[in-house]
Amino acid sequence: SINASHITLYSNSNMTDSYPLTGGQVNALSGLIGSYIITIALTPHDLGYLKLNNTIGSSVANTFLDVAPSVATDTFGNAVVRPVVLQALAVYPDLTFTRLIAFTYNANNGQLNLTFDNVVLIATFDPTAITLQNGTKLNRNSYFTLTTAQSVATYNNYVVVVIMDPLDLAQLKLMQGIGTNINNTYMTLSAYAVQDYLEKDVIAVTKGIQASL
Repeated sequence: SINASHITLYSNSNMTDSYPLTGGQVNALSGLIGSYIITIALTPHDLGYLKLNNTIGSSVANTFLDVAPSVATDTFGNAVVRPVVLQALAVYPDLTFTRLIAFTYNANNGQLNLTFDNVVLIATFDPTAITLQNGTKLNRNSYFTLTTAQSVATYNNYVVVVIMDPLDLAQLKLMQGIGTNINNTYMTLSAYAVQDYLEKDVIAVTKGIQASL
């Protein structure tokens, strides 16, 4: 068995700058001569931390690994022999483009929660990139583009929480047939809305996506 939370990543072989994993999805693949190759899918929390803090895990030069004896047991229940800290043989950056995958809208307080499929840099977020509309297509007199925001924050660097400006929210509520339920609440998003951790713009949403519950 493998316990990913007993693995620590370091930025150097002196083990002075560390990040202990909180867990992960572990898979074992058969290797050569009875050996196994262990793969670990990091938790969103760990992945987000490492992407935003590029002092660890951004290159071979700053990616080292150490395991506690309790990280795994063999088929006889014996703990693994703890190796010296190991340097990564290769590090592959995430070069995929980030996209908006879901959003929610609370008409009571004007809160929009935008969920992305990758880590984003909250400091680059621009609320004027958001347009709310009543369908997948932009219909005349049935859309509203934010002019500003009262506040912008993030939850785990994947979810951006936008509190609409009171004047924007009031104007939206005056419009007919938009934003009153999920059936008439859709969003498009310009590419300049926010950047991912590699400072790339997100993929623009040109066909409105429907609000989630």
